[in-house]
Amino acid sequence: MRARVDCGVCGAIKGEARDCMPCYARRNAEYKARHRDKVKAAASEYKKRTHAAGAERRAFDKAVKRLTLPLRRWLARQAWKRGNSGAVNEGTARRFASKLSATPSWSNAFFVAEAYDLAKRRTLATGIPWQVDHIVPLRSKMVCGLHAHTNLAVIPKAENLAKGNRVWPDMPTSVSEVHIG
Repeated sequence: MRARVDCGVCGAIKGEARDCMPCYARRNAEYKARHRDKVKAAASEYKKRTHAAGAERRAFDKAVKRLTLPLRRWLARQAWKRGNSGAVNEGTARRFASKLSATPSWSNAFFVAEAYDLAKRRTLATGIPWQVDHIVPLRSKMVCGLHAHTNLAVIPKAENLAKGNRVWPDMPTSVSEVHIG
């Protein structure tokens, strides 16, 4: 065990270092006072250097996140679907039932089937996914459309997903514009 050593200047206990902490702090403060401009310039240069490197890194990380966001969302959805198969099955069954109940007797099944066939053919021909869109949504807060050939359109999947069940032609801008009866 090492013997206790007191500082010869201030009397404080010295550790493993050459100076005790109070003497080191005092010497450091004196140096900073004598070389104020040099210390300020060094600190400024350090901030510029580290800030620039940090800004580049943050910009790179942001770009990576932006580019990988669709994939990360898709992976998260797939993970959720694997863990919630009951909810997925229930949602699929509910949509199928709503289609059945929203199909009027006068709807032409041939034209409906043709719309789905056209979407598949366009996807194969262009390499861009196409979907059959219900122009007036089957389920929405303000309206429920029909699953009929007159209410179908074949559009790119991206447009269909962006539209969701929130937009349709001649859509009122507020509930007060909806005229019933």
